[in-house]
Amino acid sequence: MDCYCDYDAPTFYTAKCVKARKPHRCEECGRGIAPGETYERAFGKMEDGLIYHPATCSHCLDIRRFVQNSVPCFCWSHGSMEDDAVEAVQAADRKS
Repeated sequence: MDCYCDYDAPTFYTAKCVKARKPHRCEECGRGIAPGETYERAFGKMEDGLIYHPATCSHCLDIRRFVQNSVPCFCWSHGSMEDDAVEAVQAADRKS
């Protein structure tokens, strides 16, 4: 199955899971990330020069991984991953 994502991809993007040394806030759900918790720290640059560095908590990472493993085409972006996940699951359900 072909997958087409209708958004502009960043010109540069990297992400890795790290242990928090200070408090952070999850970009997806707004949950606090406490020191000692593992979270994803991303860094990217958009074509228009916008630089972003969102933090994603482990709970939201679990949701993202589940949907990525369960839905044939999952297009998501930082800040709207939860809504994107719901839409992807609903679209896959309509096709089945």
